[in-house]
Amino acid sequence: MLKIYYYRYDQDYFGWELWIWQKGREGSLFMFNSQEYLNSDIEKAAMVAEIDVSAFENNEIGIIVRRGGWHERDYYLDRYFLMSETAKTDTECIYIVQDTAEIFNSLDELRLTPGFENAIFNNFREIYVRLQAPALRSLENDPFEVYQDGQSVPIRHVTPIRGSREFIISLKKDMKLGSTYSVHKPGFRIGYVDYGVIYDTQEFSNQFTYDQDDLGATWSPDLTVFKAWAPIASSMFLNLYSTGSGESFIKTIEMTRQKYGVWETQVMGDLSGVYYTFSATNLGKTYEAADPYAVSSGVNGRRSMVVNPGLTNPEGWENIHHKLLINPTDAVLYEVHIRDITIHPSSGVQYPGKFLGLAQKDSQSSEALPTGLSHLVDLGITHVHLMPIFDYFTVDETKPLESQYNWGYDPTNYNVPEGSYSTDQHDGYNRVKELKEMIKAIKECDIGVVMDVVYNHTYKTMDSDFNKLVPGYYYRRDQQGTFSNGSGCGNEIASERSMVRNFILISVQRWASEYKIDGFRFDLMGLTDIDTMNDVRLALDRISPSIILYGEGWTGGASQLKGYEAATKTNAPKLNRVGFFNDNSRDAIKGDNFHPHDTGFITGNYKYKEGVKFGVSGAVFHPAIDYTKVNYSGHPWASYPWHCVNYVASHDNLTLYDKLMASRPDLSYSEHCRLVNLANAIVLTSQGIPFLMLGIDMMRSKKGEHNSYNLPDDINQIDWSAKFKNQQVFNYHKGLISLRKAHPAFRMISSEEVRRNITFYPTPDWLISFSINNFANNDSWKTIFVAYNAGIYNETIDLPKYGEWVVVAEDQQAGTEPIRSFTGNKVEVRYRSATVLYLDER
Repeated sequence: MLKIYYYRYDQDYFGWELWIWQKGREGSLFMFNSQEYLNSDIEKAAMVAEIDVSAFENNEIGIIVRRGGWHERDYYLDRYFLMSETAKTDTECIYIVQDTAEIFNSLDELRLTPGFENAIFNNFREIYVRLQAPALRSLENDPFEVYQDGQSVPIRHVTPIRGSREFIISLKKDMKLGSTYSVHKPGFRIGYVDYGVIYDTQEFSNQFTYDQDDLGATWSPDLTVFKAWAPIASSMFLNLYSTGSGESFIKTIEMTRQKYGVWETQVMGDLSGVYYTFSATNLGKTYEAADPYAVSSGVNGRRSMVVNPGLTNPEGWENIHHKLLINPTDAVLYEVHIRDITIHPSSGVQYPGKFLGLAQKDSQSSEALPTGLSHLVDLGITHVHLMPIFDYFTVDETKPLESQYNWGYDPTNYNVPEGSYSTDQHDGYNRVKELKEMIKAIKECDIGVVMDVVYNHTYKTMDSDFNKLVPGYYYRRDQQGTFSNGSGCGNEIASERSMVRNFILISVQRWASEYKIDGFRFDLMGLTDIDTMNDVRLALDRISPSIILYGEGWTGGASQLKGYEAATKTNAPKLNRVGFFNDNSRDAIKGDNFHPHDTGFITGNYKYKEGVKFGVSGAVFHPAIDYTKVNYSGHPWASYPWHCVNYVASHDNLTLYDKLMASRPDLSYSEHCRLVNLANAIVLTSQGIPFLMLGIDMMRSKKGEHNSYNLPDDINQIDWSAKFKNQQVFNYHKGLISLRKAHPAFRMISSEEVRRNITFYPTPDWLISFSINNFANNDSWKTIFVAYNAGIYNETIDLPKYGEWVVVAEDQQAGTEPIRSFTGNKVEVRYRSATVLYLDER
């Protein structure tokens, strides 16, 4: 039994309730069912809820206290605690206090005296404060006092705002950067003052921007140098451990404050494989944190590890290089989750669900068809896009093969490989070496490796390692200190701040240089500022201009980042060689992504025709497109075709087959196969960068689940028997990929080329036809003709000229070899299919 006490200073308990979830699971509503007085004080009562947790499978519990559904929360962040096993057989008591992040384990720890809900600098001379309970006495009788590093600071005046809980304290002189400020008031606990908007000032940036790349642990055989950036900390200690978890403490060493907010210490001897943390005292509290700059860690990332780089490279690593990519439009991207692709027994790999599983080159199904890495080679894609492979929070690495699953968009350690994908989660070297072995194997097959990165938020907020070291700095907040939530995950990273931008730059450069990553996909890129993305592009170009860069040009909610500063689709012309997912054409092809039953062009909703043409042109301006009829955009947003990433499905929302099942359940399986082929024929013959989801080429289903981020393997895994069942669909996709790779006319690099070389022709609503002319982009074919027939009948349509035409894609066949040839000026396009042919002018 879990017994939860909830205490409010105002004693107003009307309507409050609990929302509780196990880590990685959906939540449930629980009600308070009694009230108890605390100690002998009959004026201080708490509400109590008794919850049966005997069936809980996960001991990591999240709690939200709310009122009116989701209308009001007592604290703006989620609370978490680790429940003991005792609760399943006996009773465990925990205590929650209004406006307080901590969850207490005993009544003795409880702070029944109210404090400061908020104390934050509005500017260099103003502090905004909000009390946890009303001030019952006048300011003259119970005045505020402010202290700087323990010394009293003169106050000019105090102004009440909005009742007796909120005040503005005006100081007589500017606050001093790097100092700790506290606010005192009789009857209230001490409040420490958050730096707030001070972090955004040029003065702070000038004094505390550290532009070197040696933060973290720098190993050498004789000594290791440890550096941590914590500019407002009053003290900092280094803690050393012999293992990444458990009772293995070695010693604590005091660190010394240096310039630019850096703390440093040096430890003699060879510390390779030693684990460490930092203990930082900020705003009156001391927290132990892992190193955000660490390159490896112990199990679950709670302790960082000192790494000797010379022990991490597999044999032959020096012969591995970045994949050569002349233009971004030459890429064919294929999105893969490490666990999904090999966890099913039919994958035939030795290490299912692991880095080494995707490193195996000879895997095949029971039907003797290539699986895993061999499947990628068989399909012919140029780049594999790996969903998060950095250390994320929502899978317990001590139990990696149990019934837990997550996509991984929950960053914990940005520069550390995810341990659940390694064969030994406790050894910090193992995860690094095995990831490199996988990358090496993929690159030896001439496939580039793209890494999905999530620099827009962290899984934790108040208790993240970022926040423990520099409270509030790494996140966007409003003037009262409330965290901006444009990610929909509780926080968003403030990329525009100098040390956050430096962190992102150091991180991507490390992955690109140390792991030879060939591309980066930025999750919710609209939460990253334009300057940072352009700096990322420049930094990667110095490593290899072939590295591809793209992301989601939108946010997950309202953000504090100004719209004109954000890396969104609207601002694409301001970004250099950065691609954006084209959701306009995605939904035009198949129907609204967020409404399962909505149909698109291929399923009979022909109002989306112009949206499909929008993607064919690579989202650049083309005079033959009526932009008033393009969904979501009244204008083109791309300046170059490489700004546009065309796709119909990704890990988010329904798979394409499940979407078709929901929107056109009246159609047979064979008709759904035709529609999947047609959808990706559009993607693969459009200008821009094509992107495919793992398994779309074999009718992948997730059993109708639209958000499988934490659902079990039986929903997410690839059953490789589907490849045998759907060989025609697979071969069609394989043929289209080979056609695109062989013909640069589908891969133009400028908007001028697109307008000059593509001609759209008048057709009925259910048909789209166009030609690519003039040996476009140095193609060997002078004139290529493409038609998409979304109708239910075969259609005979005009060709641009009379001559000998060679068909390379027709009905359910596609490739580089001729299917048939004929002389004439008309061609029949089969129903629900695409046709591609070229004029033989030899």
